[in-house]
Amino acid sequence: MTIPPAPNRTLWENRFRQPDPKELVEAIAKHLVPVAVHARAQLSAAAGVGETLLWHGVWKWTFTYSSTGESGRAWVYLIPDPEHLRMCVPFSADLMQQLPMRKLPKYLRDGLIHAPQVRDIKWPTWELQGKGQFEDCLGFALARLGPLAG
Repeated sequence: MTIPPAPNRTLWENRFRQPDPKELVEAIAKHLVPVAVHARAQLSAAAGVGETLLWHGVWKWTFTYSSTGESGRAWVYLIPDPEHLRMCVPFSADLMQQLPMRKLPKYLRDGLIHAPQVRDIKWPTWELQGKGQFEDCLGFALARLGPLAG
């Protein structure tokens, strides 16, 4: 019996080799590279936030941004899927009642409303197509760092 060849995995999918962050960003679809570079810079610039590259199973290699005030989970996840750059901002489900839903852009609002919930945490994830869309998601994430963070 012959052993089938191992699948040819991308940098993003290879759990057993941590990629260099620059390599990971360069492997993203070319039109999304400037968005990813901008997102990493803006997320890292938030006060008290640090970036780490971690393996997150279903999200594979993910840029994880943690605040010094948070314990247990990250503030933001930037998922550098080569086909679809995504961003996840987990938050307490109790916060939904306090959000100004009518003032938010439709795609941001839809992401919040339809986000999967695990226990008391909602996990909205948005596919980033441009810097403007990222800035809207960043605005929500930065507000979550404030007093409504829960």
